[in-house]
Amino acid sequence: MTRTSVPPVTLGAMRGTQSAHKLYLKMSYLELERTRRTQELAGLERRAEMIRDRIREIDNTVAETRQAIDAMPHTQAAPREIEETETSAPNGFSIRY
Repeated sequence: MTRTSVPPVTLGAMRGTQSAHKLYLKMSYLELERTRRTQELAGLERRAEMIRDRIREIDNTVAETRQAIDAMPHTQAAPREIEETETSAPNGFSIRY
């Protein structure tokens, strides 16, 4: 029998198989990623709740301000007129040298 350097199983056939330690390592990486994503999601949920609370505060403040305005006696303010000055250009823009 002649000895050859060709292994009895080709490398192409071994590519589809993985050893148990590689599979456990892959599983551990996935579990770590899942934990990170879960923590990230919890943080985002807390942040979203803080934003919702702030929006409620803003809505309440706006409602209180409107009530205060409605409680004020209504007076019609005279519209202010813009006075023409000598420095005003007809088109509102002037260049001086």
